[in-house]
Order: sequence, then C-alpha cells, then structure tokens
Amino acid sequence: MIVKKRDLPIKLMKNEAVFRRLPEWHPKKSLIQTDIRNRRSGLKGEREVDYFLSLLPNDFRIYQDLRLRCNGHKFQMDFVIDSGKGLYIVDAKNNAGQIIFGSDFNECIQVYDEKRKILSNPLMQVLRQQSQLEKLLKELHIDIPIKSYVVFTNPHVKLTKEPGCSYDLSAVFTVDQIHFHLLEKDQEYSKVFSNNSRDRMKDFFLANHTPETYNPLDFYEIDSRDLLSGIQCPTCHSFEVVRRHTCMCKVCGNRSRFAYKKGINDFFLLYGRQFTNKQLSEFLGIDRSWVTQYLVSRTDINGTGNTKARIYHSPYPPNF
Repeated sequence: MIVKKRDLPIKLMKNEAVFRRLPEWHPKKSLIQTDIRNRRSGLKGEREVDYFLSLLPNDFRIYQDLRLRCNGHKFQMDFVIDSGKGLYIVDAKNNAGQIIFGSDFNECIQVYDEKRKILSNPLMQVLRQQSQLEKLLKELHIDIPIKSYVVFTNPHVKLTKEPGCSYDLSAVFTVDQIHFHLLEKDQEYSKVFSNNSRDRMKDFFLANHTPETYNPLDFYEIDSRDLLSGIQCPTCHSFEVVRRHTCMCKVCGNRSRFAYKKGINDFFLLYGRQFTNKQLSEFLGIDRSWVTQYLVSRTDINGTGNTKARIYHSPYPPNF
C-alpha cells in the first residue's frame, strides 16, 4: 500500500523549461540536456521499482521519494518500505552496462560503450541514509530493524566484482528480484510492531517530509535575459508564433489552439508562484494585454485582484 506518493519531478520539469528557452549557442545547453537525460532515466528506473513493489502484501506500507532532515542535513530516499517487522530502504539505479565493484570498498566502475566511468559507491550512499534514519527513529523511541538495498533497474546491466573483492553484494541486485529479497528478509524478523508504533512512524514521515526546492537559473548560473521569450511552436519548436484567432507559427505554418499553455507553465516553472498580466505578456511576447488576459481566462489558473492589479497564482504545490 502506497502511503506517500512520489513528488512531482521538480528538477526535471524546471530543467526542461530552461532547455526549451535557451538559444542553441548557449554554453550551458548541452550540460542541461545531459542532466535531463539522466533525470528521465532515474525516474524511469523508480517507476520500474513501483511495479515490483506492488507485488508485496497490502499491509506493507510504501513511502516513495521521502526526504527528511537529520542534524541539519537533508537526505532523500527513493523508497522506504515498512513491513510491520522491519524497515527497508531501496535506492534505485538505472545505469546500463557492466557495473564493477572494486576491491577498494568505495570504488565502483561503470563500463559502457567501451568507456570506463568511476561512480560513487551506491551501497555506501544508501547505508548513510540508513544511519540517518536510525538516528531519527531512535529519537522517537522506535527500535525497528532497518535493511538497505541498491536495485539496478536497467535491463542491460551486469553486476560484477573484481577478483579479491571481499565485499558482500547480497544487498545489490536487479529490480526483478526485489520483492523476493524483501519477503525473504522479512521472515527473519519475529517481532511484529504494533499499529501504534507504525502509525507514529507514518505521522512523523508525512509531517517531516521536506520537498526539494530548486531554481535552475541559479543552479546553472544563467542570466534570465538569455532565455527566449514568446510562444513555442509544438511542431518545429521555434518561438516565431503569433497570436491571431489561434496560435500560428511563422516558420512552419502550424496552427495550435493551446500552444500558449506551455508558455504559461514555463513561467511558473522558471519564475515562481505568481504573475501579473504585464509580466506574462512580456514573457509570451504578446503586445496586447487583453489578449493575455483572455488566454489566461481559458485555463484553470486562479487570480486575485482586478484589472491591472490582478495577480494569477500557480497551480503547483506551495514548495514548487
């Protein structure tokens, strides 16, 4: 049973908005494109895990994308599963190719397309998360065993270890094995925790989950003046769209009734939780304010105030 669903992929959505509006010459464009590709891959991997966790008994409580604070530091866990006997932290990785765990405890190497890349050891990462979670639960006087796993979700991955590597990799496996490992491990625990303890833990997780905030312009050090204004054509992706009775692209001739909606969404993703009619008109490249007002009225975006003082509010959650 999913108790906490995965948050909206904030970083991915905001990076995509920046990428759409950066000109081709911009030096940060390729970097952002790589980050988008990696984040899409990671999200795809987490969704693969979703399916196999759905095979667990219904009394297993699943927390997706849980982000807590310990000693002033925030840490994020892809999955936390409460079986009633133990807690299981699952970190999903969507790397492809050969993943080699070296004789050095902290060394992990990815070999893909004949290229070698040193990775941070994913098991060390999830064990740090376990240590932080144990501290938090100790403060709640909840003494429940915690086990951590690293799950590789890409079907084209091969997990190996170097000769001489004495490290136990029983907690590292491919996604199709996850529900078997969880059920097998759960049979080793005899103590069943009361619903009161589980509910206290649930209340703590939900009350203290801290969604991530993120400003891509600050992160990549991009001047907002570098971003392209206007409405983007959904066919050729140019920003040469004019608004008549519909949105028409001057480059390819495509007509779209709702191309402006993505532009409104981009404004919220890039600049915050509200806008005035004037701000959105400048962003969309519309020189008649009444046109902008009409377009916004055709969406489900709420506004407060009247005429020029009217402010429109983001439909996204407060932390977005």
